Amino acid sequence: MHGRRPPDRRQVRDEQRRAARSQREHLARDIGADRGHGDVRRATSRINRLNWLWLAVVVAVMAVFTATLISRQRPAELDVKADCGTVTVHFDQTSYGAQDQMLFRVTGPAGPTYRVLLRPNDGGKDIVITPEFTMRGCRSHTMADRAPEDGEYDVVYQTVDTAGKVQQSRVVSDLIVA
Repeated sequence: MHGRRPPDRRQVRDEQRRAARSQREHLARDIGADRGHGDVRRATSRINRLNWLWLAVVVAVMAVFTATLISRQRPAELDVKADCGTVTVHFDQTSYGAQDQMLFRVTGPAGPTYRVLLRPNDGGKDIVITPEFTMRGCRSHTMADRAPEDGEYDVVYQTVDTAGKVQQSRVVSDLIVA
């Protein structure tokens, strides 16, 4: 026994443990088992949990944002009594500040196509506040628009034929924007 020393037992055991662990990890990856991964799997699961946590936070923030956006876009319901005889435009207030949200609803005979506009009393250009619409029953749904610049306006409804020509135009009320 000259020249070669036998390996240290501790060194051999450590080397065998490392080899066995490496073999278990490779085998576990191949068959998809979790048991053999040891620390490698624990670190990965911690990272996965963190990713799921971030995903949950992002989804919650998006849900709150979406709910807020939807609630701001949908106007509150304006409760008015249906009048099928004459066309009337009902506003939630009698005067508004410039760029305030105006809520309004139209009542009148069902069937014709309507359009509502604001006509400035100082002779300016008409401001259309609704697209063309028809009513089911005698009431329109609640509509919303931003109030125009300061001034006094006549609220005008128009009935429009299928070609887009105005058949009838009538002032139904006044509106003050201050």
